[in-house]
Formats: sequence, structure tokens, C-alpha cells
Amino acid sequence: MVLNTSKLTPIKIFFCNKSIWRVPLYKPIDGDYTLFVKQGFTRTFTNKTLPCSLKSSIAMILANDNNYLGLDENVNEFNIFAVPPYIGGVWYEIGWQISASWFCVCMHTNQITSLKGIPNETTNNSNDDDDDG
Repeated sequence: MVLNTSKLTPIKIFFCNKSIWRVPLYKPIDGDYTLFVKQGFTRTFTNKTLPCSLKSSIAMILANDNNYLGLDENVNEFNIFAVPPYIGGVWYEIGWQISASWFCVCMHTNQITSLKGIPNETTNNSNDDDDDG
């Protein structure tokens, strides 16, 4: 199965009474980071422009000794979001690596909203339940 990246969009889950978005991230070796923030809309970052929150998440994911890396060509719309059986606890809020180039990073609503370029008009978490991915 070939991954149709034009259809990739974050999915919302609830974990410990919080809205968390599972967001696909593509990072080929020696390439830029491509974050799929909405269907048909991506943000591309270099190592220098990658937001600190994503740098932290990726560093923690890469430090996880339990990562099982599948092949890039086997990544599809299902397994990019599926929680691997070795993942538990805090990783539900951080993310995991799927293959050498594909990650699923977990983000809060205000993080993903700001990456879409939409100003956050509230200072509390009342926007945590927005459903617009």
C-alpha cells in the first residue's frame, strides 16, 4: 500500500481527560521535517526552524529504546496513528517512531493551532475541545 500523504490529517484522541492530537511527521535522512497539520496543509521545518516543543518530543522519541522501526514503504494511513504495543504511559502524550522517516507526534490543541497560523485568542484551555484538526 502506498501512503497518500494528501489525505493525512491529525486525529484527536482523549487521554487522561485531555485532548491530544496525533500528528504525522515525516523526516527523511538529511531532509527537512514535514508536519501534517491539516488535510492538504503541511508545515516544513529545518533543524534550525523546528519549534522547541517538537525538538523535545523528537529527542525523547529517539531516546526510547523500545522503538520498533518498520520500513518506510510499509507506512500507511492506519499504522501511522496506531499505538505500538510497546508504547504506554507518558508516550501517549509524546509520540513514537514508526519507521526511519515517519513519526507520530502528540500535540495539544493550542500547539497545533499555532502551527496552522491561527492566533490563540484565549489564555485558558477552553479551546482544547476544538474539532477542526
